[in-house]
Amino acid sequence: MRLFKKKVKPIPLDIHLQEHKVIINKQELYFPTTYDKLVAILGEPSQTERTKLTKSYMSCWDAYGIYTSYSSFYIHSILLVISKQPKLLNLQLYPANTFTGTLFFENKSLSLSKNKKMVLGKFYINKIAIDHQELAISLVQNLDYKEPISKDKYLIKELKEEQIKFIDFGFKLAVIQELMYNQELLKPKFNLQEFVEWYDRRKINLDEEGYNPIAEVTQYFKNLPIPKSMAKEVTEIQQDGGNDIYLNLLRFGEGDEDYWDIEIVQDAQSFPNLKKTILCYAKKNVSDELNKLGVKTTVVTNKEDKIYRNNIFANLKMGEFIWGNAFELDITGNDISTFKKRTELIDKACKIENKRLSKDDAYIESLNILGENWLEIDYDYGLELLLNAIRYDLAYSNSEHTPLEKAKHFHKELMKGFVKGESFLYTNCCRNPWGRKGYSSYTLTDDATYDLAIVIINNSKLTFCYFLSED
Repeated sequence: MRLFKKKVKPIPLDIHLQEHKVIINKQELYFPTTYDKLVAILGEPSQTERTKLTKSYMSCWDAYGIYTSYSSFYIHSILLVISKQPKLLNLQLYPANTFTGTLFFENKSLSLSKNKKMVLGKFYINKIAIDHQELAISLVQNLDYKEPISKDKYLIKELKEEQIKFIDFGFKLAVIQELMYNQELLKPKFNLQEFVEWYDRRKINLDEEGYNPIAEVTQYFKNLPIPKSMAKEVTEIQQDGGNDIYLNLLRFGEGDEDYWDIEIVQDAQSFPNLKKTILCYAKKNVSDELNKLGVKTTVVTNKEDKIYRNNIFANLKMGEFIWGNAFELDITGNDISTFKKRTELIDKACKIENKRLSKDDAYIESLNILGENWLEIDYDYGLELLLNAIRYDLAYSNSEHTPLEKAKHFHKELMKGFVKGESFLYTNCCRNPWGRKGYSSYTLTDDATYDLAIVIINNSKLTFCYFLSED
């Protein structure tokens, strides 16, 4: 533990707070931020180490009295250390000086009350204190913030350039998946829940109407123009029952619907760089006709091939001991090379699970999509966390609900096929529930007081485990 050992001259820093953003050294900072952005504003950190358990990174800027920690690409908070007794913060790394700068809001010096949040849109500021001892000021991403929906967001606007003319609606949807969700070129990115909130011509009840295509949603995509200039960007089309386009068109779909089957292939001629398609929503003639056009086409012929979900929880009879679930997805052929790609797969797994939960008489309604808030953790720490989650209750952490030998058996089965160095582990849990500091996590579900997810990924499969508890 490093405590005020390195002598560095403190530098006062003025920090200006505005709605949604922080201004430091005349540069704007938004949450979540990145390590590179902090370096651009503050320079290289004076100290950087990794935590013992989670292997998260910790960085300090000694001259400014600033600390941050992060386990993924994004940084969700920074800490301005103001106490001369920083060990009270229980950090593993401390800046060599305290923060001696000034906070400004609306061009006036800001005075903060102890342990009271000041919410500024996408982030909040809080003065951390224990008893009467003020320890630090935290600037933290506000996870409860929701972007306001502009009145014209989902209005179809006339293009000022030539657009692609489609004959087949199923083919258009496959193109939209590629341009809107995969490449994020086609704006806005359609979100069903947001559209329902935005739409004011009538009230759309997803719980009642989500089992069939909603006419207004379908019509939106039929009317949506796609610029002809984007055609060259489409080199591959890959249909899958878990594609965002289909999940947004049909809230409670099964994955084997035929609403969006491609029936004719003339539209392929509008895409000069299209060389490959993998199809699961297409009539029998489509494959041969696309191959004749020079587009290499593979057809997935049954529901199990589209998305193979192995219900490990039921197979192992884990429900006799544990409140939660565990399932395995075949992700062979998916790209897991980056943090973003891997977390997109985890979110896709959540959407697949949500489709099941909506149909079953389940104790929870849905899992939340955490996106960049999934935390990548060290392999060995992940194994320990998983065993504890199987064995102990989340709310009453000393209460054993699964005998040790049975817990070890479940643990072995869940980890089958995963090896260190070739696997990635993720969780929503920021702080070990069985550690001394207590439980802290990004909320996986709104339907239980406590929840913990552990996800293991390699090149061929994704195993998703989640555990629930109430106090």
